[in-house]
Amino acid sequence: MIDRIRNWRLPVRYKVPPRNDLIAFALMALAFGLMVGLAIAPGWGNADPTGPVVALPAQEATTADSGDTAVPLVAADLQPPAGAEPSDASGGPDPSSTPSGTPVSDPGPDTSGDPAPSDPAPPADDDYKDPPEKDPPADESDDGPALIATVVGADPAGYAVADPNGNLLYIHHPLDGLSAPKPGRKVGTGIDPLANGTFVQNGGLENQGPIARTKLTGTVSWIDREDGVITVSARGVSLALRSTAASQTGAEAPTLGSLVTGTLVFGAAEAASTPDETEEEPLTVPALEIKSLEVLGSPQTQVDLAGPVEWDPAARVLAIDADGFGTLNRQVEVAVPKKLALKKIQNGQSYAISAEIGSDGTLTLVGLSANFSREAAADPAQAFGTHAS
Repeated sequence: MIDRIRNWRLPVRYKVPPRNDLIAFALMALAFGLMVGLAIAPGWGNADPTGPVVALPAQEATTADSGDTAVPLVAADLQPPAGAEPSDASGGPDPSSTPSGTPVSDPGPDTSGDPAPSDPAPPADDDYKDPPEKDPPADESDDGPALIATVVGADPAGYAVADPNGNLLYIHHPLDGLSAPKPGRKVGTGIDPLANGTFVQNGGLENQGPIARTKLTGTVSWIDREDGVITVSARGVSLALRSTAASQTGAEAPTLGSLVTGTLVFGAAEAASTPDETEEEPLTVPALEIKSLEVLGSPQTQVDLAGPVEWDPAARVLAIDADGFGTLNRQVEVAVPKKLALKKIQNGQSYAISAEIGSDGTLTLVGLSANFSREAAADPAQAFGTHAS
């Protein structure tokens, strides 16, 4: 061995391992260092420093051998390594000192163990209550009559009224033998439609007292300019009226088929007769009068009439009273085409008819239905032409 040492010469040379081995050794060393660091790092960060050291008063110590006075010994507080926080025995920061170790006068209460504040917990399901339900909207409809109207005429089968808009309606009695209300009375009742376009009373009839005037709207179905009398009609109703406008001529004067509106006035005057030299009997002038008569638009091509009829099948002519309530002593003749096969027509009974107005003022029947009772008005077998559809 000694001989081998003597044979050494400087510089000492060693055989360098292969490069691949050096890389493997370096990686192994690096991995080992990382594992060691990761293993000790958590403990090092939370390691407790040495507890507080109480410094004893400095004392002069004399050595027995030399008699020299010893340097006073003062115990110093040991600080943790750089980057570490001083902590108390519970592992938290030391409240009695700053990071530099300087004592503070009032460290304050230790809140390290208090739980962190949090948002209030939501109410339990048992405490939840559904919002109050809204009350259903009150029924705005009252218990009053469905129809409030003014009586303008009556016959044994029923009565005619003008609704708040002035429209004429014919209402059949719900039972036989009932007396009709007098014209000029405001009434309230319920109504149901019938097959021929008229109505039947549904329920009781409420009499709301007399009324002096009402609005009226309808179609002119007959006119006498000399005597100033017109008939205003709707399905099942033909009402004779005095009118000063009926005597006028011109573009604004009413004609056959004109849709008119005005104010119907109820007076105490009775129907009177006016002598007419050209007629065998004088014209009966009605007691009802319409004022402020206004023509609405162009004349209609068809017109409704209602009243007692006389049917002549040989001449194919149907004569109907100009007024449905027996006021006027005049009739209107209506031609009946062969395509309308009228059957079981009862002369003297009241019918509702629809007629087309010719260019010369003549009338041609297009529809007819019985109207002398509620049963007849509801019977499809007694309706013809447009009234049967």
